[in-house]
Amino acid sequence: MDNFLKLIILTLMVIFANKNFSNGNKVRYESVEKACEKCSCIGTKDRTNFRRYILDCSMTKLNYILAGWPAEFGDNQTGTEIIASFSGNPIRELPQLPETDAVVSFSCRHCNITEIGSAVFVDVVNIKRVDLSWNGITGDELRVDVFRGRFSSREYDPIPLEELDLSHNLILTLERRAFEHIPHLKILNLAYNKFDLIDPTTMAALSTVSELTQLDLSYNHLKTLPGTFFHPFNHIHKLHIEGNLLETIPDCFNQLANSLKSLHISVNPIKIISADSLLGFKNLKFLNMSHMPVLKTVSSGTFAHLKSLEVVICKDNPQLETFDVESLKLATDLKQLDLSNCNLSRLNVDFEFEMPIENQTKYWQNLHKVRLSENPWECNCFMAHTLEGMVLYNNATKYSNFKARCATPYELAGTLLDDLTVEKACQPLSTNMQAVPDPPLEGHPFLRPKAIVLTIIASVVIIGIGFVVGFAIVMIRRKLSQSSTLFTTPIRYTTVRNSTMSTMSSATVE
Repeated sequence: MDNFLKLIILTLMVIFANKNFSNGNKVRYESVEKACEKCSCIGTKDRTNFRRYILDCSMTKLNYILAGWPAEFGDNQTGTEIIASFSGNPIRELPQLPETDAVVSFSCRHCNITEIGSAVFVDVVNIKRVDLSWNGITGDELRVDVFRGRFSSREYDPIPLEELDLSHNLILTLERRAFEHIPHLKILNLAYNKFDLIDPTTMAALSTVSELTQLDLSYNHLKTLPGTFFHPFNHIHKLHIEGNLLETIPDCFNQLANSLKSLHISVNPIKIISADSLLGFKNLKFLNMSHMPVLKTVSSGTFAHLKSLEVVICKDNPQLETFDVESLKLATDLKQLDLSNCNLSRLNVDFEFEMPIENQTKYWQNLHKVRLSENPWECNCFMAHTLEGMVLYNNATKYSNFKARCATPYELAGTLLDDLTVEKACQPLSTNMQAVPDPPLEGHPFLRPKAIVLTIIASVVIIGIGFVVGFAIVMIRRKLSQSSTLFTTPIRYTTVRNSTMSTMSSATVE
């Protein structure tokens, strides 16, 4: 009885699946006939006769993907590459892609996708890159069967997908086995989703793609990362974690110490980056920690172990007052340093100023770009020597940004750092051969003696001029008043009553 019931259920499932499949074929695909009239079809061949076909159906108002590949691509596509794009079309559901042996890169961005079918890439045996960004995909749609390959004797074969872009979607969490069938994934982009924490199922899903070399978790809502988050990954060399809510650099970062080469931690509410924050990143070449609204300090020794650094970008940090430039001397391959638009006033670097340049240790010989603009630099003697050292130890143009200027002292305010010399900044020292005490504090320029005297004189002159002008105006008006009387004759006025009474009296007498 139980076997009979199971047989009935299985039969109904097969019938239902076949019905859905047959109905789906009628509505889920666009006809491939005259596909190259609707879309752009381009075929190229390189010097080795490798054929590459481009199918561009972007923004063609298609409601579904094509049911097959254009006839212009040929019947035998083995050893060829197809780059297919359906981006910008209202394709709500993504079904199985048509069969091909070609190496395929597939893109469906801005397609309003909210549903994904099963075994979408099962017939695309050489799928390499998939871009499903800017859609409405949730974690529930990323089921284990979405990326499964063909069934072998005992299990489903993995698909050779290497790059997957799921950014700008609605993913809050991942199913535990979501990426089980794409173990060779190298690049995963989950930026601009809804992750506020990495829960156990999401962590389990990510652990199945242990061959990742690039991971992007930027612009989610992450406040922290699990302590063993990066433990499964031995090959990640590029990590994007910017745009989250991290207040400190997570401890789990040290699990990437041997592999990480590029780190982006910008746009996080981190206040202090200490010497222990990036400990052990001996292969790190690129570091970006910009646009941090509350970052105040990059502590001494922060870069002591980052000897492979080539690019350091730490710009647009409005509260940053302390930055450890001294330990950057150990990064002998440093090529670019950007400290623009912060609140820095000093560069604390010891260049052995008492020794002749030719006898000093050479640092930063590969440095070719330095940006220091939009900072309130204190251009003292030490600063001048530091800048001179940074220039003389490499063949670069000075600072690559002419807007960098001195803010203090008063005498050098507004001076371009390009124009700052040791002679200008250290003139008291070079003249007297000893340190000159700082001048006494002075008040506001308008309260100095010379300014007060000039103000009094100007006030007296202005008042005197006003008095003379006023006196002249009065005299002119009086003169005009007297002159006007020479050309007038007095007029006698008689009241009407008196005139009338005189007339009546004359009439009575008569």
